[in-house]
Amino acid sequence: MINVNKTIMITHREIVIDIETVPIDDLELYKQKFPKKPNARSYKPDKAALYWTTGQVCCIGLKWQDDDEITICTGDEYDTLKEAHEILKGYNDQYVSFNGIDFDFKFIVGRAWKHLIPIRLPTNRYAKNHHDIYNILGGNYGSSKASLAELAYHFGVDDEYWGNGAQVEEWWQAKEWDKICKHNRGDIISTYRIWHGYIKNMYRQF
Repeated sequence: MINVNKTIMITHREIVIDIETVPIDDLELYKQKFPKKPNARSYKPDKAALYWTTGQVCCIGLKWQDDDEITICTGDEYDTLKEAHEILKGYNDQYVSFNGIDFDFKFIVGRAWKHLIPIRLPTNRYAKNHHDIYNILGGNYGSSKASLAELAYHFGVDDEYWGNGAQVEEWWQAKEWDKICKHNRGDIISTYRIWHGYIKNMYRQF
């Protein structure tokens, strides 16, 4: 399913990107070829989707204006990444994410390049055109750590937030692409509202 709202032409200087991931189909074969200790994080059922070597992209959400967004979930990773590339190619302005530095952007690039899809995103932690809300607010450090759902709640923009990332694999197995899209859409709308309504202006004052 490709859920499009209005146009696919990116006309705004800042684009929000968020992905959903699930374990790769041949995870058991991968584990046999690259054996690790039993407690290896990427081989735990609930962790495999967090690494691009053991996980795959099942949905990509893009949002660039108040009423312009797209969630891409085709049921096939190659097709999903290809659709995203067709939209993103040639765009190299400002990117906004929630944990995109450590997760989304590197994951997208790793999986895309595996399929020989030349997606380019600012994966460098110090890239000036990538505004990662999670990183700006402290990332994984102590009391600063917070989920997107928590931030959406605290900033009062959680009305579109739907479902939980832990449910994505269940929806994927059931081929319920519409639920994956709905959850992802909630993520990109929440991220967009947090950035434009609060973080952007406050962050630029410092």
